[in-house]
Amino acid sequence: MKLFFNVAVIFCLALMYSACGLLTDTGYFEMGQDRITSIKGAGIGERKIVAKKSAIENGVQTNTYEYKTDAEDMTQAANDVFAYIMYLINNERFENLIAFDGLPYEGGIELKLAKESVDEGKIIILEIVYDSKGYKLIFTKGVGSLTRQNEDQQDETDYFYLD
Repeated sequence: MKLFFNVAVIFCLALMYSACGLLTDTGYFEMGQDRITSIKGAGIGERKIVAKKSAIENGVQTNTYEYKTDAEDMTQAANDVFAYIMYLINNERFENLIAFDGLPYEGGIELKLAKESVDEGKIIILEIVYDSKGYKLIFTKGVGSLTRQNEDQQDETDYFYLD
């Protein structure tokens, strides 16, 4: 009986340790063979992931990472999100899917970025949803490509669309 109890305790501790590891920011997010630098990995703030969800449905992989923000920290969190977006555009070959800084929605901002996956014929879309409670990074990977609406126009007003 004592052996069973010891094994059960060790199993529970191992389970709790691995569950905590799921919410640890390792410096990058993985989507199959793709690795995307996280906010912490980019050296921007020390935000902690409070929830993570992963799913694969109809061949589309989605990973959602949720961060909380205190009311007194909202300005710094918004600055961190903006710095992270600029990092992804400048260093990770992400493109802005929206031709301006973001789409306001009820009480927050929603932004979308995308890049070609290392897996041929696939893309990764990053949706950033930010409000007064915190923000979510929603990575979606599936079949598609990024093409310019107007190849002749090469300024920041270009839009990108999925094929």
